[in-house]
Amino acid sequence: MKPGLTVSLTVALVALSTADARAADYKGALGHVHWLDSTKAKPLGAAAGSFLDGTPTFKKTARGYVDECGTPAKPKRLSLDLGGTLGTVPAIVIDDAGCYGAEGSQFTVFDSRHHVLFQDTAASIGVLPTTHDGVRDIGTGIPGPTVPLFRWSTADHAFKHFMDVNTY
Repeated sequence: MKPGLTVSLTVALVALSTADARAADYKGALGHVHWLDSTKAKPLGAAAGSFLDGTPTFKKTARGYVDECGTPAKPKRLSLDLGGTLGTVPAIVIDDAGCYGAEGSQFTVFDSRHHVLFQDTAASIGVLPTTHDGVRDIGTGIPGPTVPLFRWSTADHAFKHFMDVNTY
């Protein structure tokens, strides 16, 4: 075997085993996550506008807010302790299985100034004990064996997808 090929294969195997080890670490961390879904959220009521006005997927109509499928939105609120510079932030949950499919809900996480930090459809959301840039990672519960994980990006002032963990 050529020396260059051996080095390339070795580097590839080390990278693969490192990725597998990271996934195993996150799989272990997922066992300690308290998952929150819409049943644990409280109705948002009159404060809905201050959040939904800044969300691109909701539109204000004469009868109130509607989601991107035109269904009247009944927003609920969760609180997520993300630590670091963000602290405890609101997550707004909108249920609409007809619009969001098997996931059933849309979760939008805001900072204290109502800027959108994260938005995704899911059945639940959880805060992991792991951190990046001082802020805890988050995961979304979706049907099936895979849990998408999102990491804080200070540069983007948003959460970015960084890994899917197979929980089987």
